[in-house]
Amino acid sequence: MHSTAPAVPPPFPHGPLDSAYVSLRPAVQTFSIDNRKPVRIRAARGTEVLVPAEVFTNAAGEAVAGVQVEVVETLSLPEFVAGGLATHSDGRLLCSNGMVYLNARAAGEPLQLKPGSTLTVSMPTMGAAGRFEMFRGDGKNWTVDSSMTRLDYAVPLPLHLLYPEGNETFLKCISSVGGANEQNFYLDTNIVSVTQPQYEGTVIATDEFRQRIGHLWGMMEQMSYFTNRSYHYSLETGCGHQYNYDIWRVYYDHPERSFRASDSIAKAMYLAYFRANKERIAAFCEEVNRHKRKQFSNWTDTNYYFDFRKHSLEEQFMRPLRDFPVSDKELPRLDPRGVDLAAADAFDRLRAKGVPVAECNELLSYHFRREAILRALQQERDAAGNRERMEQVYGSTVFATSQMGWINCDRFYDDPAAGKASIYVTSSPGTALDYIDYSLVIPALNVRLSAFIDSAGRWSFTRKEGAYTKLPIGQEAVITGVAVQRDSVYFASRKIRIQDGLTVALPMKQLHRNDLNRALTEALKP
Repeated sequence: MHSTAPAVPPPFPHGPLDSAYVSLRPAVQTFSIDNRKPVRIRAARGTEVLVPAEVFTNAAGEAVAGVQVEVVETLSLPEFVAGGLATHSDGRLLCSNGMVYLNARAAGEPLQLKPGSTLTVSMPTMGAAGRFEMFRGDGKNWTVDSSMTRLDYAVPLPLHLLYPEGNETFLKCISSVGGANEQNFYLDTNIVSVTQPQYEGTVIATDEFRQRIGHLWGMMEQMSYFTNRSYHYSLETGCGHQYNYDIWRVYYDHPERSFRASDSIAKAMYLAYFRANKERIAAFCEEVNRHKRKQFSNWTDTNYYFDFRKHSLEEQFMRPLRDFPVSDKELPRLDPRGVDLAAADAFDRLRAKGVPVAECNELLSYHFRREAILRALQQERDAAGNRERMEQVYGSTVFATSQMGWINCDRFYDDPAAGKASIYVTSSPGTALDYIDYSLVIPALNVRLSAFIDSAGRWSFTRKEGAYTKLPIGQEAVITGVAVQRDSVYFASRKIRIQDGLTVALPMKQLHRNDLNRALTEALKP
C-alpha cells in the first residue's frame, strides 16, 4: 500500500470572509507541463520558475508525466489583507518584499519534489532590493530559510555590467585638499584595471570580487605611507606608481585561484607588512601630524591627521580587514559541451551528447540564475543617474527551493527606536456582524498584522510579551476592518500614528461588494 504524499495546504484556506475576499485575492495560476523535460514557467506578474526534468513524484515516489503547477504571486498590501497573510516571524515584525506560493498536482493528487531536487525561482519584489531574506511559512507565521538563497559558487558576469564606469569606478583616490586646489590621486591603470578582456569569466568578473575592492584599496593605501608622502603632505601631485600594488597582484595575477586562497595570502601579507614596519609607520604618522600643524595656521596641537587617541595605531591600520568579505565560493566547474544553454532545445541537445539528466538540470539551473542576475543588473545600470527611473526599478529575488507552499521575501524590522505599543480596536456599539477581520498595516514598511481577541476580550494587534509587540512608534499606519453579515459587506479604515495605549473606534459601514478592492487600495496608499 502506497503512502500518501504530504499535501501542501491551499494558498487561502476557506473562512467566513471568503464571500468578501475571494475576488480580491491574487489568482491561482495553473500551468500544465511535461515532467519528463525541464520547463520554464512565466507567471503573469513576472515570477519565473525553472522546473527541472523528472523533479515531481507521486506518493509512491514514482515520476509522473503530466503535472499541473500552481503559482500565486502576492505583491500588494490589499492582497496581504484579502489573503489573510501576516508579516511576522515568531514574534518579530517583518517587512515583506513579496510572497509567492508554489504547488503541484497530477490528476488532482498532490505531488512532492524528488529528494535532493529543487525548483529555481526568480520572483519580482515590491520595492528596491535590500537586505532581504527568504522565509517559509503558512502565510501567518514565517521561519527564515537561508538555504534558499545560498549559492555554492560565484557567478561570473560581463565586466562592462559589473564595472559600468570602467577603471574610473575604482581608481580615483581621496582628494588631498578641497576647493580650487583639489588634487586627485590615481592608481596606475597599467597595473590596476577592471576592464581587461582576459579577466572575463574569472573571479575578477564576479560580485564577490567587487565587494573586496574597497577593502583592498584601503590596504594598498596604508601599505603606501612611505612611497606616497605627497598624498599626506599635499605638496605635489601624486602619481600612480607611488602605490604598493602587492595586495592587488595577489588577485589579478592569479584569477584562477579561489577566494579562500587569495584572501588568506592577502591578509597574511598585510599583517606581515604591519609587523615589519610598525615603528616606521608610527614615526611617519607623527611626522605628518607635525607637518600639518606647521603648514596650516589654524592647525593646533589638538588636531591630528592621524589620531590614535581613541583607537590605537594597530586598530586603525587593521580597519580594512574588518568585515572583510568571507567566501569559499569558486567558479562553477560546468561543461555545457558546446550547447547554447539559452536555446529552447538545450535539454535535448545535452541529452543527445550523453549528458545525464541530473547534470542537464544543474547546467540549466545555473544558466537560469545567471540570466536573472544579469537582467536585474542591466535594469539597474540602465536606470543609473535617473532618479525617476530608479524609483521605478523593482528588484528581483532568485532562489532555489526544495519545498513547496508559501515563500516570503522579507527582512526583520529591528529598529532600536521601536517600542511596545498596545493598540486596540472597537466597532460601533450595538453593531452585530457575523465576523470582522481587522488589520494593522504600515504601508511604508509593507507590514500587515492581524488582530486577535486578547484575554480581556478586546481586539488587539500586539501581545504583552515578546519582540512582536515592538512597533515603530510615531510611524503612520492604517487600521482596516472588513466584515460580512449574510450577503452584505462592511468596511472601515482609519489612519493613525503608532503609540502605546491607543484605542481606535472603527465604525463599520456597508459597502457594495465590488467597491471593496477600491476602498482597500485607497486606504492603504503609502
